[in-house]
Amino acid sequence: MSSKRYESEKFILDSALKEKDFTEMVLIWNEKFNSVVVDGMITDIVVGLVLVHPDYRIQHNGLEINIADGRFARPIERSTKCEWKEYGGYECPWNEDIFLRGKLEIDHHWPSSLGGPTIDSNRLHLCRHHNSCKSNSIEHYVWENTPSWLLPLLKKIHERKNWGFNSKT
Repeated sequence: MSSKRYESEKFILDSALKEKDFTEMVLIWNEKFNSVVVDGMITDIVVGLVLVHPDYRIQHNGLEINIADGRFARPIERSTKCEWKEYGGYECPWNEDIFLRGKLEIDHHWPSSLGGPTIDSNRLHLCRHHNSCKSNSIEHYVWENTPSWLLPLLKKIHERKNWGFNSKT
């Protein structure tokens, strides 16, 4: 259900920003940011995730705000199992046989194409089959828990978006 709300909130923000100059775009983004980040807490995870979308990571100089991820820090341990149950709701049937399952692939809980950072708290281990099933879908994303990376990332984008920009933030 929340994936549909995400798409709806993204459409609303896209529509609000359409044909606006940079100053107006920053003011609109800041208004959403201030409605979502209240007293250092995220009040609406869906809108928070919309705000980190790469479409909205533009600085006052027109350059993209680089969140400088890079690579996941830890290698995959041989004993690590496919975490499809966490995402798809059932245990990977190939987890019991490492040779049948094959090498695991690293994916993102929240897709990097939607602004998810490449950090260990957004890391998901999947077998090749389940990684191809997931792709960049957010249909099965666990919406109940606010990711630990979301607030720091929102603050970083907010700071960079407003750097060198004289207005109320």
